[in-house]
Amino acid sequence: HVSLSYSWVKSTDPSHPTPPSSSPYYVPSPEDVGSRLRCIITPSTPTTIGLPVTVNFPNPILPVPSSNPLFTIRSPFLSTPLPSPPSSLRIVTYNILAELYTSQKPQQKQMWGYTNSKFLHASYRMPLILCELIHHAPTLLLLQEVDTSAYDTFFSPVLSALGYEGVFGEKCGNQREGVAIFWRSDEFELIESQCIPVRDLSANPPPSSSQWELPSLNNFIEAHQNLHDIMSEKVGTVCLFATLRSRKVNDKKVVLTNTHLFYHPLADHIRLLQTYFILHKASVLAEQHNAGIIVGGDFNSDPPSGACQLMMTRSVAPNTPTHDECFSNLHRLKWGDRGALPPPPKASDIDSSLPPPPPIKLPPKFPQLFNAVGFPPFTNYAVGFVAQLDYIFPSSSHFELIRTAPSLQQSHITNLTAMPNEFMPSDHVLLCAEISWKEDAK
Repeated sequence: HVSLSYSWVKSTDPSHPTPPSSSPYYVPSPEDVGSRLRCIITPSTPTTIGLPVTVNFPNPILPVPSSNPLFTIRSPFLSTPLPSPPSSLRIVTYNILAELYTSQKPQQKQMWGYTNSKFLHASYRMPLILCELIHHAPTLLLLQEVDTSAYDTFFSPVLSALGYEGVFGEKCGNQREGVAIFWRSDEFELIESQCIPVRDLSANPPPSSSQWELPSLNNFIEAHQNLHDIMSEKVGTVCLFATLRSRKVNDKKVVLTNTHLFYHPLADHIRLLQTYFILHKASVLAEQHNAGIIVGGDFNSDPPSGACQLMMTRSVAPNTPTHDECFSNLHRLKWGDRGALPPPPKASDIDSSLPPPPPIKLPPKFPQLFNAVGFPPFTNYAVGFVAQLDYIFPSSSHFELIRTAPSLQQSHITNLTAMPNEFMPSDHVLLCAEISWKEDAK
């Protein structure tokens, strides 16, 4: 058996390295600002000490920006311990803004020209994101827009050192980013995980899914060739499912889902259908494991949208404002549209023989979900776009809400123009809620 010891050396005090320890991380203090670190790693067995290896960190330690308004408004929330552990849980969802997008020069100027480009670099933003995560100390963590390399080389090893385990799912296609789920390893153990393209979720439903309208929805999608092509061939959305068993509360299990739905402003109907398929799969897993459900992520949908209304009200029925608005761009959205949105098609250009949009409703056996994060003024704040897009929806059959972390207000961002900026590392806000297991939940 080989063990490793770690000793850290600061450039400002090279004659006083830290004592060797088994801890693979170092938490800088304000006195360390300006120093560069090197880590001396020594392998050993019970009988032999190996040759040490030195890892040099080239960048100096920087001070944590002190003006992140999130820490100010949430200080009372975060300083209050979780009530009634271990039955209470703190859950976080956070779209961290992939470097895949911030590193593209045209987008830097077009979308984030208001801030210094150095504040967009991963080497600046990732530590700030980690700082937010550490402050919130979640039991369960859902991340979106995680660069594949950032998961492998940063989030997975760092969060592992902090007591978490996790799984990752990459989007389909050439986008090297995806979604991740982490959980406290002393609180939960993994039963199974699956990362599934959403376009595959409606295929081959089990017999227990007879109450779900999958055949009629599949027929509707196939009849509309453009919709079928977009959903089955173009959109790379995935959903990550993790079924966990509580280590501290007997017989308690939960199916966590994490997704980042298709972004296009004319695609509300696609996001509604994607949500329905995700909820169906979550239902299948929950029945299989006798588990609760927590649905979370970036749904690219505001509260009145079809996707959110389905989760909150269970139904999006024809001849209602939500249904009409949701499917109003069924014939307008074309794959590859960029820039200005295309005009709505003329009625004479629409094939009247095509089936109309069907009702979308959840079966009675699907548990009621509740909105654990409420309705903040925004969760995404970009130049020219401010909206709530991110949510956490637990099942009321197994969970109840304790409290929700306070929300940012527009006044907190006005002087900063938009997000990200020097103090806030993403264009989305970290959302946090505390929930508890219901005692009578099986």
